[in-house]
Amino acid sequence: MGSTLAGIANAFGASAEAKDKFALLANPKAATDEQISSFVDAVFNNLFDRTADAEGQAHWAGQIKQMIDGGQALGSVVTNIAGGAQGQDILALINKVAVNIEYVYQQQVFGVEWSAEAHGEAAAALIDAVNASAASVLTGIEQADALILDAAS
Repeated sequence: MGSTLAGIANAFGASAEAKDKFALLANPKAATDEQISSFVDAVFNNLFDRTADAEGQAHWAGQIKQMIDGGQALGSVVTNIAGGAQGQDILALINKVAVNIEYVYQQQVFGVEWSAEAHGEAAAALIDAVNASAASVLTGIEQADALILDAAS
C-alpha cells in the first residue's frame, strides 16, 4: 500500500477503526444502499462540512458499487472525492489541512507525542469545527495551539 495518499487512505479503510465506524467497510459485498449513502455523507462531512447533494450522492454511490464489484479497496474513494472538490468545498478542505498542519507543527515544536487514545477525540473535534470560513481557520489555529500547550504542560 505504501505511503502514497491513496495507500494511506486504503490502509485506513482496511483498519479495525474504520470498519467499526462504517458497516460498508466491514463487509462491502453485503453493503446496503443506506450504508453506502451514509459513508458518502460521512466523507463529505469530514472533508467539506456538508452532506453530498443528490447528484454527488448518486455519483459516488455508483463509484463505490463499481469498486465493490471490481474487488477494489474502498479507502481510496476518500481521496477521489477530495480530488473532485470545487468552490467552497476546496476552501473547506484547504482550511482543514491548514489547521492540521498547525496542530502537527506545534506537536513537533513542543515535543508532544501524539496518540489516538490521549488526543484523538480533541483532534477530531478541532478539525470538525473547521469549514470554508476564514474565521474557522483562525479559531482552529488558536485551538490547536491551546491543545498542544495543554498537552505539553
